[in-house]
Amino acid sequence: MQQSTSTEAPAGPRTEAALRILEAAKSLFADMGYEGVSIRDIADRAKVSKANVFHHFTSKASLYEAVLEHATADWDAQLDLLKNGSGSIAERIADFAAEDLQHQLADPHGVYLFLRQLMDNRHTAQRRKTEEVITRGLRSLLDVLEEVQQNRELSQRIDPLTLVLAILGSNFMYFQLRHLLNGLFDPESRVTPEDFSRSLIRLITPSTGAASDSSSPSDHPAS
Repeated sequence: MQQSTSTEAPAGPRTEAALRILEAAKSLFADMGYEGVSIRDIADRAKVSKANVFHHFTSKASLYEAVLEHATADWDAQLDLLKNGSGSIAERIADFAAEDLQHQLADPHGVYLFLRQLMDNRHTAQRRKTEEVITRGLRSLLDVLEEVQQNRELSQRIDPLTLVLAILGSNFMYFQLRHLLNGLFDPESRVTPEDFSRSLIRLITPSTGAASDSSSPSDHPAS
């Protein structure tokens, strides 16, 4: 959910070995934390040598930064669809919310990577970098919503920050409780991610369009 943050962004696409290293590091950092993982652990998980890890990433710290970038690589594309995609702003917000939830469900280690740092009260370099990435991502999302609001696509009655927190917070709670939700209902009534996304958007975006800023007859007392 950010622009590039790595101190050693590659000149071109990552190699297959580099991608394996990033995926291995992401899962290990998410499960064990930054301090609990060694370069040897990552090399073994990625099935490469330690020398190969250092060929692509000069240090463990730079690898961690690259993992954060890798875990949020789709964010800019999601924002572009929200800003420039087809359909009404309500439809684009719905698509964004559904895509965000699907991304969380498809990449749980990516979620836990950030969550682990946010739950660690120590002010480490990795905590600061994680907060920086999250802040940049949220700021870029708010910039998009504020721009469409200035363009009168999004109602002035909608507070962009509240909308962002409602979507991301609701999606995160679905992600966290996903294994328990099905037990609340019989099989025929279980809540799928698609059902949840549709219900969420119906709940929070009934008046997102700028047309809702116009006063309705019911807003005025009868003369």
